[in-house]
Amino acid sequence: MKIYYVPHNEIINEKAKIFIIGITPGWTQTSTAYRTAHDGLLKHLNYEIIKKECKRNSRFVGSMRKNLIEMLDDLELNKKLHIDSCLALLENRDELLHTTSIIPYPVFVTNKNYTGSNPKILDSEILKKYLRNYFLQRS
Repeated sequence: MKIYYVPHNEIINEKAKIFIIGITPGWTQTSTAYRTAHDGLLKHLNYEIIKKECKRNSRFVGSMRKNLIEMLDDLELNKKLHIDSCLALLENRDELLHTTSIIPYPVFVTNKNYTGSNPKILDSEILKKYLRNYFLQRS
């Protein structure tokens, strides 16, 4: 098991109307966050701005994003929020959304995205520690 740091789960949107919680960031989210942070550092941006950009650019990026938007639109969440599509939550209306993960940092087991099993979170001391010290403390 390998766990890496990424800055995007440090940002908390306390004004959000919708919270979406994943298990842990995957490789696609991680690489997007790293590229965003690298670009921000090259531009000498403030660290808080870099973290916000990392969150905005990397949350549910990839094929997961399309599936998530379709599911939320099928539930008609967009109508409740008075937006055309839940795609807006990940773009120009992201003030309505807070995303986070049970394990805040990317976890890879045998170089593959961790899916919440093998090991189960509660069967791993380190993953339990992240659950207690990060997710439960901030919830």
